[in-house]
Amino acid sequence: MRTLSGAVRSWIGNQEGVDWNDFKSNFNNPLRVIIGSSEEGDLGQLSFQGVWLLKGDKRLYPVPIHLLKKEYENVLYPLQLSEQGIYCDLGNSIRLAELSSDEAQGAKPMEDTWVDAQTLGVILQGEIPTYDEQHFVTLNQLVKQESRVGIARNNKKRAVETGLLYQTQQIRPKADVSVEIDIQGLPESCQQSDNILLRLGGEGRTATVTHSQPTQLPAPKVNTKDVRGVVLYLLSPLQLKDHRQMLPGFELIDTQQPNHWQGEIHGIALILNGAITGKSIRDGGWNLAEGKPRISMSLIPAGSLFFCQVKEGDIQKAVNALHGKQIGEKQNYGYGHLAVGLWQ
Repeated sequence: MRTLSGAVRSWIGNQEGVDWNDFKSNFNNPLRVIIGSSEEGDLGQLSFQGVWLLKGDKRLYPVPIHLLKKEYENVLYPLQLSEQGIYCDLGNSIRLAELSSDEAQGAKPMEDTWVDAQTLGVILQGEIPTYDEQHFVTLNQLVKQESRVGIARNNKKRAVETGLLYQTQQIRPKADVSVEIDIQGLPESCQQSDNILLRLGGEGRTATVTHSQPTQLPAPKVNTKDVRGVVLYLLSPLQLKDHRQMLPGFELIDTQQPNHWQGEIHGIALILNGAITGKSIRDGGWNLAEGKPRISMSLIPAGSLFFCQVKEGDIQKAVNALHGKQIGEKQNYGYGHLAVGLWQ
């Protein structure tokens, strides 16, 4: 996300004909209002959502972590919250994930897998989709991975540095794969530009910029019959200000069995019964402006789920208020993007 937002900001600057030396030293440079500065979190008037992978013209979404699959079967098995609370580091009586049936023994989460909008719509409706390779896309269908070995060079001596071997993993997108990012605050001078070339990533590989119409996020059709609440799906990683919290501002209520959390998101009061989350991912990198590493942070990965009851009971109101919204830190970079499904 940070890499693509940086590439977009550089592209905007070049489109505006900026003098980058003046931009760096002149705090009153007008472009700073548009793209921000090198200070952490300062993106000016810009905000991003995504990043999304596209196969052809179809946008892909991270597969929810609660869907399991056996290696040689095309059947999906969902995880569910346990009815009874279990003592763990989160509290005295916490509802944890469990298999929904004995048939799910041996099934595993589908890592590095994405679904199209049609399948996401089925999932948000609280149903289990049928596995089909046309709608479930794996990493091998999107990219080719290449391992390369190199050695450090001493340019002054025109010789290699002894013992400084390194290996890199190159990812080459396939011909019908592209990356899409939703941008708000784009200046008018850039809205008409198309098929522009820019340098992307640490190695400065060439990428082409094109414009497209916004993609509509599928939303569930609410039928209050047999709906227990809502499921919050993370479409992008979530960074919490306090890592001890399950969701921003939520507090543990341990006076009832099983325990739960209570809080409010975008004006909707929720009771969080439990969550199914993946392994934490680390976000850091190199701060080019200050010449030092960024502080590495742990993020809750995309595809994680949070099972909530709506305090006032109005499911439709909750869906309208939360679907497609963002929570947590660094929202202007695109983190914490939610889709809301039905908890049947």
